[in-house]
Amino acid sequence: MPALVKRILYTAVGSVSLIIRSLCGLSQNNDHQKNCYKEAEKSTNQKSEYLRLSNGIRIHYHCLDAIESASDLVIFIHGFPDSCHLWTDLINNHARDEANLVALDLPGFGKSEGLSSYGSDDMLTTIYLAIVEFKKSYSCQHCIVVGHDWGGIIASRIAAQTQGLIDRLVLVNSLFVPHFSHMIEERLEMAGQIFSAGVRNQSYTSWLNEIWQAASPVVSQLYKSNYIFMFQLSFFSATKFDWALKSILSACYEWSQAEIQDVRSGHTIGSSLAGHQHDYSLNAWNDRVRLYREGLMSEPWRFAPQHQNGVRSDEKTIKCTTTVIFGLRDQALNSRIAVDGIDAFIQPPTGHPKGCVYLLEDVGHWSPLNARCIQVIQHVLAGAKSHAEVSSSSRIEIETVQGLISRDLL
Repeated sequence: MPALVKRILYTAVGSVSLIIRSLCGLSQNNDHQKNCYKEAEKSTNQKSEYLRLSNGIRIHYHCLDAIESASDLVIFIHGFPDSCHLWTDLINNHARDEANLVALDLPGFGKSEGLSSYGSDDMLTTIYLAIVEFKKSYSCQHCIVVGHDWGGIIASRIAAQTQGLIDRLVLVNSLFVPHFSHMIEERLEMAGQIFSAGVRNQSYTSWLNEIWQAASPVVSQLYKSNYIFMFQLSFFSATKFDWALKSILSACYEWSQAEIQDVRSGHTIGSSLAGHQHDYSLNAWNDRVRLYREGLMSEPWRFAPQHQNGVRSDEKTIKCTTTVIFGLRDQALNSRIAVDGIDAFIQPPTGHPKGCVYLLEDVGHWSPLNARCIQVIQHVLAGAKSHAEVSSSSRIEIETVQGLISRDLL
C-alpha cells in the first residue's frame, strides 16, 4: 500500500475514532475512571522497591523476598494502560520456592520515572538495562520474561536483538512486531492477488467471498486498532481531548473487570487493574500515549548490544524459546494476525524448542486477570523451571489444557 494512501487511511480512521470516543466519553460519568485509581490495593506481602539504572532512570517494581536457592528469575512487564499491579494475583498465588518474581512499572507508568522520549532507543534500552540489573541482583541462571500487551512488544524486540539475556519469553495477548507486520502484508497481498485474478471459473459471490476471507483479519485488526490511529493524530493530546481518553480508559476498566470473574469456575480473583497508577493527571497520560506516537513499534534500536559491538543481528526472529498465551476474545488484537504463523519468527539456540501456543476461549485482552490464564502461566513457569525444554524441536507445539483450545499454526 502506497505511503500516502496509508497515511490518508490512518488519519481518517483516527479522526473517526476521535469523534466517536469523544461522544462516548461525554455520555459517561466519571465512575469508571475514578474506580481505576481508587481501588484499594490488595493485601499482599510484596515489597515496593526502586532500581536506579545506569541511564539515570529510576524504575519501580514489586517483588517478594529473594530466594537464594532459586535458579530462575521471572520478570513481569505490563502494557497500556496498566502498572505492575496487573500481576499481583499471579505473584501472590505462585509457588513460593520456584523462582524469584519481579513485576516492574514501565517508564512513565505506575511509580516509575518517565523518559524524555518513548521511541525504541530510550524505551528498549531502559528495559534492557533493567533486565541486566535484575539478573545481577538476583544472581539467577535462568531468566524468563512474561509480557502483556506493550510489555510483550518491548520484551520480544529485546529478545530478538540480544543473545542469552532472556532464556524464555512468554507473550500474553501481545505481538511480535515483524511477524505482525508480515501477516498484515501477506493478507493484503493475498486479497490483492485474488482481486487481480478476477472472476474465473466461479461465481461472482464466491470471488468476493475469497477476497473477504483473505482480507477480513486485517479489517478486523483495523477496527480493533482504531484508538491507536487516534493516538497517532498529530493534534491529539490527553489535555485537549480528555473525553476521548476517558472513553478508552473506561472501556479498559470494564474489559479488565470482566476478566476478574471466571464465569466457568465461579472463582473470583481480587481486583488488580491498571488502576493503581501513581500519577493519573492528564499530563501523565500525554506521556503514556507516546508509546503509540514515537516509533516504539517501527524504529530501529540503535543502542542494541549487537549494534554497539558493530554486529548487525537479525531483528526479525526471537532468539529464545517462546510461549504464546492468547485470549481469543481479545478486544485489541486479532489472533489470525497476532498468532498464526508466529513459529517462523522464533529461532532459539540449537537444542532448544521453539515453544508452545495456548489459545483460551472466552478470554479477552486482559487475560492476566483471568483465573484460567493465571493457571496456564503458572503451568508454563513450572515447566520452564524443570528445564524440560532441553530436547530439540523445530516446531511450535500446541498443548491442550482444560479450558483451552488448540489450533495448528504451522
